[in-house]
Amino acid sequence: MALADIIDAISSEQSNKALARREAFHNAVAREKTDWETQLAARRDSNQFPFTMQRPLKELREIMGREDILLVGSGNTQGVVKQSYPVYEPRTHITSGSYSSMGWALPAALGAKLACPDRKVCVILGDGDFMMSMQEMAVAAMHNIPIIVVVQNNSGYMAIRSGQRKILGRHAASEFNMGNGGAYSPQFAEIAKSFGIDSWRVESADKLKPALGCIFGTDPTGRPATSTRLGRPAGAAY
Repeated sequence: MALADIIDAISSEQSNKALARREAFHNAVAREKTDWETQLAARRDSNQFPFTMQRPLKELREIMGREDILLVGSGNTQGVVKQSYPVYEPRTHITSGSYSSMGWALPAALGAKLACPDRKVCVILGDGDFMMSMQEMAVAAMHNIPIIVVVQNNSGYMAIRSGQRKILGRHAASEFNMGNGGAYSPQFAEIAKSFGIDSWRVESADKLKPALGCIFGTDPTGRPATSTRLGRPAGAAY
């Protein structure tokens, strides 16, 4: 209330003078924002498949309400959301921050939904992160906790791989590979179905928004999840 009272006490004349003093700064910020949007658009608006990490976020932001809650897993996913997912209301973007704890996001989303049952709750995370706590889907199914899970699958710990390459000049045990070197991935949509959870695997840009729309339009008693396929970036995805 104190801040609201201070704002009410500021006259239009005082406000205009203050804005005029900061006009050059505000213009510089506006230019930087425009420049960032230009850089971001190439990845956010791309229809290529496998998807860029930014592409599903574009659709999520269009579908999710301003007060709906997005939780984010660790690694590249966390970095990309910070940079390219607009947040409008307090406590609607929940992340483990610099701790970047793998396995945290899915159970945290269950807690967020229990705390805010009237809001849609979505968690977006990588495949490595998801596999550390995917057994919590059983909790969602048993107790009818309707969260949306988006798994961005790039067959490995790509943030760890990027760090290894940067520091060591090589990577080790950070890609999920078969013996012949081919990328390995479980069938996440089928795993979700085995828990009794509705799920979709999305493999083309034209199917992304319809799938998410179906998920977010699901009856509150539904328990949806989706998996999107990403390419392995040569370096960091953000």
